[in-house]
Amino acid sequence: DNVWGGKRDAGIPIFPLLDWDTLGRLAANGVSIGAHTCTHLDLATADPDRAAREIVASRSRLTRELGVDVTTFAYPYGGVSAAARDVVAHEFRYGVTTRLAALAPHDDPALLPRLDSYYLRAPGTLEAWGTRRFRMRMGLLAGARSVRGSFSRSFAR
Repeated sequence: DNVWGGKRDAGIPIFPLLDWDTLGRLAANGVSIGAHTCTHLDLATADPDRAAREIVASRSRLTRELGVDVTTFAYPYGGVSAAARDVVAHEFRYGVTTRLAALAPHDDPALLPRLDSYYLRAPGTLEAWGTRRFRMRMGLLAGARSVRGSFSRSFAR
């Protein structure tokens, strides 16, 4: 399940994770499988050597279990350090953060923004992709996330 390290995150529901058989069937049917560390380690604060081991081992395990070439990586919690970014850039074609933004031509392939499917769950949202209304909604969500992050960092000091 998604109780990382045996600790629940407040406000996040508990969900079962996919098993190797299900992941294998998804990969066999064309779904791209990406890496995400072995233990959902926050790479922004992790020891650089441990972060590197987790990043590389997650790719190796997926390749071994599923027989697929893993070319993408999603940073747990969106947490990134310079050292983690460098390992991801070396090991993967793309790395995605939790930065909510449209993809830009100058974006670092190891630090791409990510639009979580959470924002596409309402009926008609995916169909609105690329429209002015969709871009405005994503801009408002990104602004709200930025403000929320600023408040969180202020109170953490």
